[in-house]
Amino acid sequence: MLITPSEHPLTREKSITFEKIAQYPFILPSKSEKHYLNSFLEMKSEEMGIDYKVAMEVSNVHLGIIYVKLGIGVMFAGSGYGLAAQEKGNIALLPLTKFFSGNYISVVMKKNKILPKYKKAFINLLFDDHVI
Repeated sequence: MLITPSEHPLTREKSITFEKIAQYPFILPSKSEKHYLNSFLEMKSEEMGIDYKVAMEVSNVHLGIIYVKLGIGVMFAGSGYGLAAQEKGNIALLPLTKFFSGNYISVVMKKNKILPKYKKAFINLLFDDHVI
């Protein structure tokens, strides 16, 4: 997922490309943590010949979300991290399924179970569609 402020220009894009994302400063995991995202972004930018700017490095996703809300940059994170923050408002979660290789996901639920709003949102994000 790409986490942006709720009124960010990328939220109005029909199709999000790496070129469009790279126009905005990134909030990334600290390089000392050797996070897979850092190596993925380096590989992707080299492959496409696109430079990106790092606004700051953070030690955890929750801190990064605070900086996203302040408008310092955009941040990549798994969908689970942004859901709770999205409930509180001021951020948008943009799916990036075409950038990251897909895995198979199954959701098993009890029959006739009524799900809370945040669980429905999570399932819809997983499947990049409104299935519930």
